[in-house]
Amino acid sequence: MPRMILKSSSVGKNGLKTTGDTENESLCYDGIVIVGDVTIHGEGSLDIDAANGIDVYEGDVVIEGIEGTINTVWGGISVEYGNLTISDSSLTITDDNNGGIAVDGNDLVIESSEVKINTGDSGVFMDDGTLTICDGTELDITTEYSGIYVYGSDIVIEDSTAKIDTLNWAIYSDIDSSITIRGEAVLNIVSEWTGFCVENTEINIESGTVTVDTYERVINTVDDESTLEINIADGVTAYDSEGNVIENPDYETLSNLAYVRFEDASAPAIEGAASIGTQGYATLQDAVNAAKTGDTITLLANIEGTYTIDSGKFTLDLNGKVLKTTNAAPLTIQDSADVTITDSDSGSDSCDGHHAVAVINHSGSNNSTEHPGYLFDSNPATKWCSNYIASDNAWVIFKFINPTRIKSYTLVPSGDTATYPTRN
Repeated sequence: MPRMILKSSSVGKNGLKTTGDTENESLCYDGIVIVGDVTIHGEGSLDIDAANGIDVYEGDVVIEGIEGTINTVWGGISVEYGNLTISDSSLTITDDNNGGIAVDGNDLVIESSEVKINTGDSGVFMDDGTLTICDGTELDITTEYSGIYVYGSDIVIEDSTAKIDTLNWAIYSDIDSSITIRGEAVLNIVSEWTGFCVENTEINIESGTVTVDTYERVINTVDDESTLEINIADGVTAYDSEGNVIENPDYETLSNLAYVRFEDASAPAIEGAASIGTQGYATLQDAVNAAKTGDTITLLANIEGTYTIDSGKFTLDLNGKVLKTTNAAPLTIQDSADVTITDSDSGSDSCDGHHAVAVINHSGSNNSTEHPGYLFDSNPATKWCSNYIASDNAWVIFKFINPTRIKSYTLVPSGDTATYPTRN
């Protein structure tokens, strides 16, 4: 039983709100059923809490200028034999069991929008159509299955940012599909298994930046009979996890790598001390203040000074650069923040000398002894002496792609009271 049925209409700025029952699936409520061409637009909100979010039958639907949430258990938006356009909108789709957006037989365009999808199944599913992500869109998909699953369809990411974090395939393309990256596009993939799983697919990287960080491999084919064509434009260079150029980034090479980064040398340089995607920021603190959940802040230069992160959940990529200070912790991360620190340029010396990567001041307290702040330093007689409470959860993860040498330093476990009886 649907909560609302729209037929060939236009819904204005007051927006829509519909509530079903996400706990009792037997009620089988649809949030909105759309038949025919419908535009939902204006300055209103679209809030749906139902078993199914929006079901579209044989119509073209435009969601424009809308801020909203869709919380479901049987699927966020389903379009059958119609086109869906999301424009100048901010949408969050959550479904722990099923998918986010499914379009069967036509096209999905996401333009000038911010769309977050958190699902148990595919974030976006396309069958015989084209998925276009363009005009500065920020698409963020977190899923336990495949981020984007296309069957006989094309994916185009142009002048936009797409982030996919998955336990399975990030992008699965089946039967005569294509994936094209162009303009100032940024595609970031993190997968516990495979970046691309393909069958009879063409991958075109014309420009932009593509990063694939996986547990197993960058790409694999569905079976031995699958065909794959990889086209890399002139000016686009592939790098491995150590920053070495990959001379021939073909299937044989990429299927044996867990990490690859494609960069367009012709892309304009990003200015500032740090960046999020293609947006530069004058200071690291500006980038921290602008970061959203799941973002990656990348250092663009060596930075001297002290900075504080007291909230948010994001990644800080040192990028071979150094956080430096003279007599204090360069970076203080409070326990209310969830920060992962990585270094995509593992050939750097960002852990050497009195450059300290970071240190934690738990709950705002000062460190108890020695320097007020070096986790790594060049003095073998010192160590990190924070007032850490063992029962607390860890709130910072230091993750490096390759083993990182901490020079002239000894790590002492917290139980070693023989050497430093008063400081453990």
